[in-house]
Amino acid sequence: MATAILVDGGFFLIRYRTLRGNAPPKQVARALHWMCRRHLRQDGKVRRLYRIFFYDCPPLSKKVHNPASGKPIDFAKTQTAAWRLAFHDELRKLRKVALRLGYLNERSGHWELRPDKLKALFAKKITVADLAEADVKYEVQQKGVDMRIG
Repeated sequence: MATAILVDGGFFLIRYRTLRGNAPPKQVARALHWMCRRHLRQDGKVRRLYRIFFYDCPPLSKKVHNPASGKPIDFAKTQTAAWRLAFHDELRKLRKVALRLGYLNERSGHWELRPDKLKALFAKKITVADLAEADVKYEVQQKGVDMRIG
């Protein structure tokens, strides 16, 4: 019987960088393929691969202004976005790999303050004027990936 492997793209990429560091998209895509194929070899048996389903979202392409610094940010032109798009292209080239993309709900995007800075702000140890660009992070929800799994 053939085996299908489902991979949570966001989780995989975080773990890969933690364990192996930064690498070019082609190298990471090939490593993913190799790891999945290795999982098929258990108890001296080699299972047949049906498909590797990689679930992810395309990178954010929105333009926003950082509330702490006022600087404009174009997420589509970041190195992270370029790397992620190149990685998705590499996955499309691999045999028996199916890329399933959800989407980022850009309308629900919002800025979040780092927890330590929020605590200091409420304790009146700092003021809003003391906040730096790195103290805030833009958060956006991933949508549609669950439906792709179904």
